[in-house]
Amino acid sequence: TDKMNIAALTCRLCFPLLFVGLIGGCGALPEKPSDMDNNSFVTADPTTDRPSTDSITDDDPLTPKVVTIPLVTTSIAKLNDVNTNQTSFPSDTLYSLLVAEVAASRRQYATTIDNYVAQAQDTRDKSIIIRATRITQFLRAHQDSIDMGLLWLEQEPDNREALTTVANAYIELQQPLQALDYTEQIINNSVRNQTVGKTSPNKSLDSKPIDGGALIETLANYSKKSSPETLSKLTQRIQTLSETYPTLAGIKVGLSTLQQAAGRNDIARNWIDAALAQEPNRTSAIIQDVRLLQSTQQSALALSKLEQYVKNTPNNHRVRLVYARLLSQSNIPQAYKQFTILSEQAPQQLDLRFSRALLATELEKMAVALPLFEYLLLDKYQEDSVNFYLGHIHDFQENTETALQYYLAVKKGNNYLPAQYRMASIFSNNQQFEKVQRLFNRLHQELPDKTEQLYEDEASLLVKHKANTEALILLDKAIPLFPDNASLRYERATIYERLDQLALMEKDFRHVLNKDANNVAALNGLGYLLTIRTTRYGEAYTLIRQALELSPEDPSIIDSMGWVLFKLGRIEEAITHLQKAYEQFPDPEVAAHLGEALWANGKKTEAKGILRENLKNNPDAEEVLDTLRRLNITLSDRLNH
Repeated sequence: TDKMNIAALTCRLCFPLLFVGLIGGCGALPEKPSDMDNNSFVTADPTTDRPSTDSITDDDPLTPKVVTIPLVTTSIAKLNDVNTNQTSFPSDTLYSLLVAEVAASRRQYATTIDNYVAQAQDTRDKSIIIRATRITQFLRAHQDSIDMGLLWLEQEPDNREALTTVANAYIELQQPLQALDYTEQIINNSVRNQTVGKTSPNKSLDSKPIDGGALIETLANYSKKSSPETLSKLTQRIQTLSETYPTLAGIKVGLSTLQQAAGRNDIARNWIDAALAQEPNRTSAIIQDVRLLQSTQQSALALSKLEQYVKNTPNNHRVRLVYARLLSQSNIPQAYKQFTILSEQAPQQLDLRFSRALLATELEKMAVALPLFEYLLLDKYQEDSVNFYLGHIHDFQENTETALQYYLAVKKGNNYLPAQYRMASIFSNNQQFEKVQRLFNRLHQELPDKTEQLYEDEASLLVKHKANTEALILLDKAIPLFPDNASLRYERATIYERLDQLALMEKDFRHVLNKDANNVAALNGLGYLLTIRTTRYGEAYTLIRQALELSPEDPSIIDSMGWVLFKLGRIEEAITHLQKAYEQFPDPEVAAHLGEALWANGKKTEAKGILRENLKNNPDAEEVLDTLRRLNITLSDRLNH
């Protein structure tokens, strides 16, 4: 049989290393609110098993200006010490707060939040309110953060941390217009305080200079999916703010983001160009520039710009990270180089180590990837994903038993089924088909909603490994349950062809075509099998021609057309098709077809060259060896390997 031409529909059992997708979106790039260093890393949420595939996204949870809260048991004396009024708390208040701290140490965070919020509301004590605000923000209890932040603002109306907490919480709750109210207040206060600081020796403790525009960038990035009405209102208000504060380049970046979200790329381009003219090295502006270039299919220009930015500012980690992600879509070796630099610059960033390990695996640098993944596993980083890739590495190195142990350790997530399939493939390679059956029986019980897919995948695996008896028993069970499943019918037709039951083979293909006359796989599969197993070349030609009209660039169909034309005696046309197929896909089967057609056309030197070249790359290619035997062709130097 022809492995290429009658291969089953897309085989999910074949191990796909989706490294480009993984790296491409390995963490989002939320823009920083106030005070945050543009050179800081922003990496993937380590709880996400499979990040987004967008090269530059902003879908991770917002990272506001956070004061880290060590949630540890606190003594009653310490609680008294922080009391603003320098008086002892009532015993029930102390008890409630102590319970909250103990609960936090035990990761019972709901109790921690409830107790602190209740005591902040009851006592109105500023020290408790501040700690409650920071705890609710740290634990991402957004509505509670708003409530506590507002309590804080009752006592300190211009406190920047309280205002930022409330603004960011509203953004998290997808209420950007409310967030903008507090963002505007922060910017107004910041500019006023900086102005006061220039003329007054008594600076406010809250007058630290900040780039208020960064707050607008945050707001814009997390409002991109808002309704058109909300986007319009936000844009109008922020544009007014830009007119008031024209020196804040971050506001221009935010406006570019919002205009792009509204589909107005030309206006978005004007705003980002203005921001870059004002601050050429502003990280957020550089990244927004790249987003716009990508959205207008100018990825080459985006890469060129990023390369220059990285050369100019080699320690700007965020720009290098964007550069590395974009490279991962087109240039894996260069992406690996950039992720290696990033992981060396910030060895504590496990996301970067993970990305480097993925790319090393893609490049088959297993000696690099293996210790990186082992380190990540020791650190309990994305254990299911890491176990899966460790399994793959040992699988690749033919350490079968070790690979199986790692695959078994994958318990959930997007890699669970691929790990199960890899185990099934290992069992099949060892002809342990009873283990394959037990594995899939277990999966049917675990995943009843995937029954049809599981039948497809098990059948594909059995057919691939030529377990004809086991495959036919399975398919005879599955097809009555899913009689119109094209993949199952295709697999059974393949088995019938192997067993010389050609009438049954054709019956399954015809069933598929009766349901879907344009099923390309069935058209090509039946047409090709009629070509190689019968003399019904006219019917075969009609089927293959229809398949080729539907999928004119598929090399397997082009090869089928070339071979049926050869059988019809149209050798010149056959050679044209076969040469095109071979250029796109130099498979041994195609090489054998092309070599035989050239030989029949008297081009024997050229035929020998094709066969010799393919045999050099595939010394055990049975298709080529069979052609040499049938045509009595001798390649005197064919075994120089």
